Amino acid sequence: MLRTALYLPVTVHHSGDWSDPQAVVVTPNGKTAYIAYLKASNTTTGWIVRYDLAKLVQALGGYTSRMDALRRATNAYSKHKATSRDRSLLKYIKEGPTFDIGHGQSLAYNPKAKQLWFTRSNGKAGQYGSAVKVSSKTLRPTKQVAYRLVNKQGAKLAVNSTLAFDRQGYAYFSSYSGQRSLRVYRGTMNDHGVHFKLMMQGLAYRPGQTHQAITYNPHNDRLYFVSDDAISSVPVKKLRQRQATPKDVHASVFASQREFEGLSFTAAGQGYLILNRGTELMRIDIS
Repeated sequence: MLRTALYLPVTVHHSGDWSDPQAVVVTPNGKTAYIAYLKASNTTTGWIVRYDLAKLVQALGGYTSRMDALRRATNAYSKHKATSRDRSLLKYIKEGPTFDIGHGQSLAYNPKAKQLWFTRSNGKAGQYGSAVKVSSKTLRPTKQVAYRLVNKQGAKLAVNSTLAFDRQGYAYFSSYSGQRSLRVYRGTMNDHGVHFKLMMQGLAYRPGQTHQAITYNPHNDRLYFVSDDAISSVPVKKLRQRQATPKDVHASVFASQREFEGLSFTAAGQGYLILNRGTELMRIDIS
């Protein structure tokens, strides 16, 4: 079930400038959310915003009260009409600097290292891309690691545009294969290098048509695959051991007719889904 948590800003400095979110990352304690934005759909220029969810929700009186207040506050700010009440909400969001953020949808949090990472790629097989570490305080890139993906047989892959970390700090990305299936890769990503291997079991039937994100739920040890209006999941352990069966795959299909941009889970398993048009953060309860 999907429930609105917050209507997020769409206009902050000028009309519609925060209208293109690409990913959401919620910290394990659920107190903070990081959202990656693109300046426009045809560019890789973007930025990251940190939301103090705990203080925002407290200031708003809970998730069921005044869910549009933050959006109204930023809109008023763009018109130089922000009230003291508006400004009291704006202090709980921090806008990072603009830089090359790739597609933006790969923003992920490594809970073991307590680090934010994303990947940049030109989408061409065998060519170098980069893994980028971002400071959670300044929201600026602090480290870049170049890498490319070529298997032992010499087959070349495009550097991943999705990314997730499990509670042990292992990294994952997923990509569509053929017309229906989905492949999953597992590896490591840190300051010293990037290494991935194909997991020898994937999904024969992928969720939806447009692959938006991969994420990990530490509460039930499952990987989730997100596309517009569809979410599938599978136990990581069974996938790794090549023991997953069709019964292990859970799928949820919605009828929102919205773009599902990203999904993130707290340590307790509370899910947060970000949708586009207009930007909205939703709490999601799925298995």
